[in-house]
Amino acid sequence: MWMENITIGQVAAAVAFLVALGVGFKTIKGWTVAAIKAAVKEELGQLSGEIKELHTELKKEDKEKTKNFLVARLDELEKGETWSDVERQRFFEQYDHYTNDLNGNTYIKTAVKKYEDEGKIWRQ
Repeated sequence: MWMENITIGQVAAAVAFLVALGVGFKTIKGWTVAAIKAAVKEELGQLSGEIKELHTELKKEDKEKTKNFLVARLDELEKGETWSDVERQRFFEQYDHYTNDLNGNTYIKTAVKKYEDEGKIWRQ
């Protein structure tokens, strides 16, 4: 029988080979995972910075467009025009967005206060 010719040394060598193979696989896997994590982290870091820049630009654009809308509507009041209820409500939606969300606090706030005091605009 072939089992009779196997020595304890051969069994130990086979076990050592299998253990070394397992440790080697685990080590290579660890290196690979670490390399992938580092590459992904670097890419995500760059992407995160770009997203922050984009968010800043979008907020700036939103603020400018909202300000333009408000100024155009206030100009209508200056010229003696009146607004429908829907136009007035939309104005105050944008005004609240400008003052609360975008932290706008400029001449627009002064003009709105003036027209509210004069009764030309009001909240409902």
